[in-house]
Amino acid sequence: MRESSDISIDLEEMIGYAKSLPSWEDARPIANYLNWQFRNSGTPEVFARIDSIARHFKEQNEQAVAERIRRQLELRFQKLLGLPEINLNNEQAVAALMEVMPLISFDNQWVALYRILVDFCHFPSEIQAFCDHIDDCLAGRKLSRPCKYQNIQKYLTGILAKPYKQWLTYEGHEEIGFKRQKRVAEKFLAIVRRIAENSTEII
Repeated sequence: MRESSDISIDLEEMIGYAKSLPSWEDARPIANYLNWQFRNSGTPEVFARIDSIARHFKEQNEQAVAERIRRQLELRFQKLLGLPEINLNNEQAVAALMEVMPLISFDNQWVALYRILVDFCHFPSEIQAFCDHIDDCLAGRKLSRPCKYQNIQKYLTGILAKPYKQWLTYEGHEEIGFKRQKRVAEKFLAIVRRIAENSTEII
């Protein structure tokens, strides 16, 4: 007969595995199995832990819905500002990033790349989601200056946190830090447009 501590360890391992699966549909059989396994011996705490699998995917879904709504609002705002959208697939994004890397002198100039990819190319605006998306696009390939959360979050303030179109009329355009960001953003936007124009339509 197994000790209760062994059962607890097995339960936590299976719960952890279930939560690592891509969707609730994949995890549901495990949750059902655990509910059946502990149908006679389970305590309220055990069933609460099993129920945490479903809660995990519910929270994930709510976050995904919130991100989708936020992105839709951003796109509407961009259209109001007259910002054109550029359809860029993952390979084209990587090509553009590889081409712009030699022009990057400081890690914080990822802010300029973030601004263009978010404002024009449908990339996530939430910084960690943006960095994760860059990693997904790269699929193991390396950039000379990797995309890191802190290189964007720390400097995405003031005018740099505003849509790119507002950069074009910024009164402090002679500030050194801003000039560095704007110069990279301009060149990166030109690269992105050139790479995308042959296979996608700029709306």
